[in-house]
Amino acid sequence: MLYLMNTQILPLPAGTWKIDIWDMTTDDVQVELEYSNKEFRSVIGHQATADLINQVVPFKRLKIRKDRAAITLKPGDEVIQFILKSRLPEGVVLSSEELSRLNYSFRMVRVSGYSWYSALHQKAETKKEPNE
Repeated sequence: MLYLMNTQILPLPAGTWKIDIWDMTTDDVQVELEYSNKEFRSVIGHQATADLINQVVPFKRLKIRKDRAAITLKPGDEVIQFILKSRLPEGVVLSSEELSRLNYSFRMVRVSGYSWYSALHQKAETKKEPNE
């Protein structure tokens, strides 16, 4: 699965994970989201962020929507992250115009594997009885 999110926090279960990270341009984001054959889901949590991404990425046929869903990544998943380069004060919600004046970037994160510990933990979780 390919996710688009506006956080640097990666929602991974306990374990040791192999993560590959690289920077992306807005053109890279457009190509990855519109022309790859990957299943895609936006988990952008704020409408202003979704609006800004729609303004700065040259989409031809895609519109990013807000979705505050909680996800858990697994091996093979990829994440395009929208990253603000500064931390906002607590409780501040900006408009897309205000966001556009801040420094931001995009990057790709690939979860490509996990350790024996993670595999063992996952196997133990699947063996639990429903009422445990």
